[in-house]
Amino acid sequence: LNLLQAPATSKDGESITVDIHAKYSLESDKVSTIYKAQQNNYESELIKPAFQDAISQSIAQYQASKLLVDRVQISNLIAENLGKSLKQFHINVQEIFLENIEFSESYSSALEKKL
Repeated sequence: LNLLQAPATSKDGESITVDIHAKYSLESDKVSTIYKAQQNNYESELIKPAFQDAISQSIAQYQASKLLVDRVQISNLIAENLGKSLKQFHINVQEIFLENIEFSESYSSALEKKL
């Protein structure tokens, strides 16, 4: 999956934008089934919505101040949530690459003032 930019909200209500890549594969014996059901739309109709949900669910479990510190755990949680969601469609998540976490301008300004 190419870079996906997804909005999310942290546990403490901060608006976050996450840039993420995923490496996934279709179960080889189910490729024709997936294609028949989704044609070439499986990424836009299955994977991207599942990604949005997994990111939202995962980010919502963390305070904004912990997002950068717990980046690896968040990536793992997103991968786990995404994997559970896509397994029913015979799509296996191999890796998640959390490229960037961008905070709202007001939150970033508040952080800068503290430093």
